Amino acid sequence: KYGISFDTTTLLAEVLTIGKIEAYNNGWTGVAFNDTTATTGWKNIIIGEIISHNNGTGTANGEDGVAFGRNATGGNTGAQKIVFGSILAYNNADHGVEFYGSRYITGGSIQAFGNSRHGVYFAAGDDGNTLARDIQVDSITAFSNSMHGVYFAYGRDIQIGKIEAFNNSQAGAGTYDGVSYYPGTAGTDDVRNGY
Repeated sequence: KYGISFDTTTLLAEVLTIGKIEAYNNGWTGVAFNDTTATTGWKNIIIGEIISHNNGTGTANGEDGVAFGRNATGGNTGAQKIVFGSILAYNNADHGVEFYGSRYITGGSIQAFGNSRHGVYFAAGDDGNTLARDIQVDSITAFSNSMHGVYFAYGRDIQIGKIEAFNNSQAGAGTYDGVSYYPGTAGTDDVRNGY
């Protein structure tokens, strides 16, 4: 199903350090952090480089390149205190990178292209209330994704140093933007580009 799943129901660690992860040609998400309904997700993970591509079959949502905090609901916390150097996510059947109800994520660079939905997606957990928050990323480059390059659906205290988004909206010209905020969402009141 997954390429690599950091699931608290099967793996437990207080600190985990990984130099490089590459996941490709998997039937679902390439790299998933906390795909579980446990009350606390993984914490204190340091990863140098993540490469995730050509994952998913296109038959369901959730076939991301990299997913932080899937299934975070009802006050459960997604993955927390994760530091990454770089993420390269391309040609995945859903989003390139999804921040899903996760907190305290610090990253260097993200490059996302050729994904079937959004390049980089910030969203609430399954309950719609567990926000992606306290996230800082130095730079995002998103291009040739079928929907938005970068989409902030729900989030709080998100800081992005630089965003470059071009040639997105491949699914329908004029339908999606390079960078977009979900309108009328209280959760998107504190997103900063440039810090």
